[in-house]
Amino acid sequence: CSDRLVVWSHKRGEAAAEQHMQATGNAYLRNDEYDGWGDTIQNDGKKVTFFGLGAVPARIKNRFSGNDQTGKKIIYDRSTNDFSVEGSI
Repeated sequence: CSDRLVVWSHKRGEAAAEQHMQATGNAYLRNDEYDGWGDTIQNDGKKVTFFGLGAVPARIKNRFSGNDQTGKKIIYDRSTNDFSVEGSI
């Protein structure tokens, strides 16, 4: 990202730590299956949300099948490798 990266975690008792991340400003995220872009990216454990800004949409692209989606907001579920697009272009 080009503006700000905030990463934090919180552990409650014996439970696994909760990890969170927010990247702002032309942010990019890559995993084994997908590449994703957005003005802002929020990662809350298993859910990753990509936000577009104005005329520049968020985008997610499968690295192998070529499935490419754009929209105002994209929610990606890391546990199932599925995503939903709001405000699709």
